Amino acid sequence: FLDLGVVQAASNQGQPALLRKRLQGALERFARCEALPLPLTQRALVVAASGVGAGLYGAGQHHVPEAELRKLRAANLRAMWRTPFRAAPELVFCGFQVPWRADCRAVAVVAPWWFLRGLVAREQWDAATLYTLLDRGGRETVGPIAAALAALRRAGIDWQVGGRRWHGAHGDTLQDPLGEPRGRLRSFILRSHHAVQMAQLAKRRPEYGFLRAGIDRWASGRLPMLRPRAGRECEAAALRAVMCGAAIPEVVARKWNGGVGTCPFCKLTDETLWHRFWECPRWERVRERALAGWGVQALRAILPVQTLTTGWLPRGHQMPRQAAGQILTTSAG
Repeated sequence: FLDLGVVQAASNQGQPALLRKRLQGALERFARCEALPLPLTQRALVVAASGVGAGLYGAGQHHVPEAELRKLRAANLRAMWRTPFRAAPELVFCGFQVPWRADCRAVAVVAPWWFLRGLVAREQWDAATLYTLLDRGGRETVGPIAAALAALRRAGIDWQVGGRRWHGAHGDTLQDPLGEPRGRLRSFILRSHHAVQMAQLAKRRPEYGFLRAGIDRWASGRLPMLRPRAGRECEAAALRAVMCGAAIPEVVARKWNGGVGTCPFCKLTDETLWHRFWECPRWERVRERALAGWGVQALRAILPVQTLTTGWLPRGHQMPRQAAGQILTTSAG
């Protein structure tokens, strides 16, 4: 019953005391979600309904300050990921097949525009008046206009005077967004939001720079070396940790272990991720069984080398049709 109520803070003026109370309540819900013994996809549904739902309640009608949103997302990440050390939040929220409502930042960029579109659809406001208000609302700090403008900035969307034509960070444009169906409006905002997230990730962690154009989530989930055995959530969790940059080879661990970066299994060379996954003789039989006949040289010929250490396939990557069909249908051992 602790998660049934939400602190109300709707007002034409900021109410710091109520906002702090609601923020604290959302953080407590995220902490409870973190303790749930559920697979990622199921935990994400609970996180979306509980912590995100409480922290972003009414986000379509009021602006969520950036400092508050950062606190919420940090707790959001812990609730989803449990041990977020070194994990890239952009990949956690944008890379896996989890609902967008489980990401408080995604909700913060979509909810304000769904609210305004709903006003137009119900004929409570006409679109021309709302576009005019948006064009003049640069100084607003509370209310739906402030929330909508903040959503555009966070999602990396530029708009022309009047707001009727959007240019997303992913390169597409949208004409008359308030007249679009909810699904298309949401899709455009989220694609632009994901492009901003990938750009931030590439700047902070250059090893993921090859994903700047986006992630091919469908193909990434079908690479043979990334398929855990059915029902093995522990294996799936280990693979997700690697994909999100949380793996710690010895060349990284030597920052804390006295400067020793040698592979602890073969003792032949420093242990990098490439060595661990593709070169270490200790794991040769494991590789052969998992890849079902595919060798590292054959994979390097058709996949970006970064894919072999991160597991992500960039959007737009072209593979030979025959090879693509073989690799995406290979059954892992």
